[in-house]
Amino acid sequence: MERYDRVLRGPPLPTLDLLLMKRFRVLVVGKANSGKSTLADIVFGINMAARRGFGRRMIEHGITDPSNSQLIMHEYTMSETEEQSHFYSFLRSYTNPRDPMDERLSIIWICVSPNDNVNGLAEIIDICEGNVAIVVIFTKIDEIVFKVIMDLSFENLNDYRNYHWRINRAKEKSRIQLDPLHTQIVRNSKLPTVYTSTREELSDTIDELVARTEEALRNWLKTKSRLSFPILWWSVAQRHSRQIKLKTAAFVGRRRYWSNLSTEMLCGDSVETLTDVIHSDIIDIWNLGDSSQALQGATFKTKLFHLIEEILGPEADSGRRGDRSTRPDRRMDRLPKWAKAEYRATTMQVTRMMTYIVCLIIILDQLLLNGVTVTEADVLSAIDEYIDLDLRKDIREAIQDFSMPAPNTGGNLICAEIKRLIYKFCELSEED
Repeated sequence: MERYDRVLRGPPLPTLDLLLMKRFRVLVVGKANSGKSTLADIVFGINMAARRGFGRRMIEHGITDPSNSQLIMHEYTMSETEEQSHFYSFLRSYTNPRDPMDERLSIIWICVSPNDNVNGLAEIIDICEGNVAIVVIFTKIDEIVFKVIMDLSFENLNDYRNYHWRINRAKEKSRIQLDPLHTQIVRNSKLPTVYTSTREELSDTIDELVARTEEALRNWLKTKSRLSFPILWWSVAQRHSRQIKLKTAAFVGRRRYWSNLSTEMLCGDSVETLTDVIHSDIIDIWNLGDSSQALQGATFKTKLFHLIEEILGPEADSGRRGDRSTRPDRRMDRLPKWAKAEYRATTMQVTRMMTYIVCLIIILDQLLLNGVTVTEADVLSAIDEYIDLDLRKDIREAIQDFSMPAPNTGGNLICAEIKRLIYKFCELSEED
């Protein structure tokens, strides 16, 4: 599969701008009221229902949302009474392995609710299997799960009071009940199957859907690399999994800029120029709905620079006290002088870049937790809201405890430390 060039040439440019593939195409198909739009809304953070409206014959155009420009969502509702030849023609056209990747479907979600007639769904697999990643999704399983839970409540079992135990037992029984439908759809195929519900008590089923979708992509592409197309674009387009966002940012950073912070390869441009590129990479991966572009704006970046100065202090790279060029700049509406200096991969500059990356990702992670769409007010208040005085102290101590490697060495150590700090302060386990 295509990958971007890991060798840095010329002036620094945002990584995603260098990629040939720019869109991730998803087809969500199922019978009416099978939960297709709801799942797409949750995972991709778009309002499918508000953007539908062009009918069956226009399926090839897809649904786009300005807030998630990396995604083209194709949706199709299968009917018992209508001829499906147009739809099957669409499938053959958009899964042609000879076409460029961004003109093809990357993933098909086949959505089935427990009471659906599954006629016609197996034909989708017959046409597409091998040319696109496919996930079979049983939706609305809460209808079965909570009935099973009620039955379990009356069984004479020692663990019946354990609600989570009953939930898991009910999920197992729901899979058994749905097995005949599953067999009708997949036949002899070994496609990943997920049993989902949008009920809060079963929210982990959405986590499983996201994980199994990535697994299906990897199996189809026969790769484990997060930087292969279209896995990278799946990571960008999905807006549900913080874990995937964090992993992808770390992979992209390690391949390009993070791993070269202590080398001469990035020297020559200003600290501000290099930071702008790293900033854009991270913002692009998080892909929040930011119609005001405040996350890419100069005001937000300037506030971040002053945050870094507050955390680490304004000391000169040479250690000289009283150097006027390194005293704190009290004008909060302009960049500190050190941000305009040439990047030379000094210890202090590397430390500042590491701190900038960690703080930016903490803020984006919290914004994602609070919703995929953000306003300018959300962005401008995020620094003070999400990085309080105690956290600033913890970040400073953690950064200062890191033994900086010698110049032109230790790129992997720096990447590993950035990743460790991100997971620590975002309160996530790397195994989550």
